[in-house]
Amino acid sequence: MQIVAIDVEEPAEAAFAFRNRHALTFSVVADPKRLFNHFFFPPNYHLPYVILVGTDGLIRMVDVPLQSLPTAIEGLL
Repeated sequence: MQIVAIDVEEPAEAAFAFRNRHALTFSVVADPKRLFNHFFFPPNYHLPYVILVGTDGLIRMVDVPLQSLPTAIEGLL
């Protein structure tokens, strides 16, 4: 699995999507704000946040520090 950074408003929806699309793969982006500058990032945004972009083209945002990502992903799967 590859990873990307994000910031999600509805973690429950993201978890639901992950449980039902567990075959998705992800790509890692060091600075999502730079690559996805058209998305809204809260004023307190700071790196590294993780944004998960599935191979289906959908973006799931999770307000989780990069260090906690492995644990967060396990909780979403």
